[in-house]
Amino acid sequence: AAKNAPPAKSVRGNPETIIQGKIMDALGLLPGVKVWRNAIGTAVYESGAHVDYGVGGTGAPDLLLEVLHPPTGHWLAVWIEIKTPGGDVRPDQKVWHAAARRITKLSPVARNVGIARSIADALAIVAEVREHGRVVSAWEVSS
Repeated sequence: AAKNAPPAKSVRGNPETIIQGKIMDALGLLPGVKVWRNAIGTAVYESGAHVDYGVGGTGAPDLLLEVLHPPTGHWLAVWIEIKTPGGDVRPDQKVWHAAARRITKLSPVARNVGIARSIADALAIVAEVREHGRVVSAWEVSS
């Protein structure tokens, strides 16, 4: 059994969590979209063992989506960081997002990453990927 500290904010009272739930509900209704919550953290067991969970490590976005690209029939991965309208992107998140967007010899494909502050933002990110096969706009991500 893992022993972990309770969250600093309750799920019901955290504005970012509320927006995230609404965004997940809206995206989940779209055909050709699969959405997962990407919780990042470390479980600490009574034995003292530490087990990391989540995809991408510290700074990785809150949601991981698969979006069907109609022209090719391929499923594309899309990462979305959820923020409140006035919420700040943490430095570790900025580093992760910029690295994911960067094309290098070791990583020849840029990842689709965006920041959504509303349902409309999230829907627009998905629409952009469907239309262009990738994220085209900055979506507040530094590159």
